[in-house]
Amino acid sequence: MAPLFVLANIAVFAYKLHLRLKEGDPAFELFCYNYGLIPREVLTGRSLHSLVTHMFLHGSFLHLLFNCVPLYFFGSYLERDIGSAKFTAVYLCSGVLGGLAYLISEGLRSPGAPV
Repeated sequence: MAPLFVLANIAVFAYKLHLRLKEGDPAFELFCYNYGLIPREVLTGRSLHSLVTHMFLHGSFLHLLFNCVPLYFFGSYLERDIGSAKFTAVYLCSGVLGGLAYLISEGLRSPGAPV
């Protein structure tokens, strides 16, 4: 599964690049808005799916690279150790928990936010 998650990350990055270059900024921005982690949208329940989808969005090639290289090498090792099902659960739960931590930190930085 680790290599598949790497491929999924690369595919989403390539699609974002395609949107920006071929479709223009509005299509690119809409894609990022619909699938990125936007606290207001999650906290109002309009974008709960983004707790998972944000994991596949990367802001730059280096961001993608520095996420995918460890995922491929460490993830493949971990997956061999614990199995594909548990690895998938760990990967997805880690992303969701990271998203929740981001939401909490945004609430702390923004007094009055409905966290």
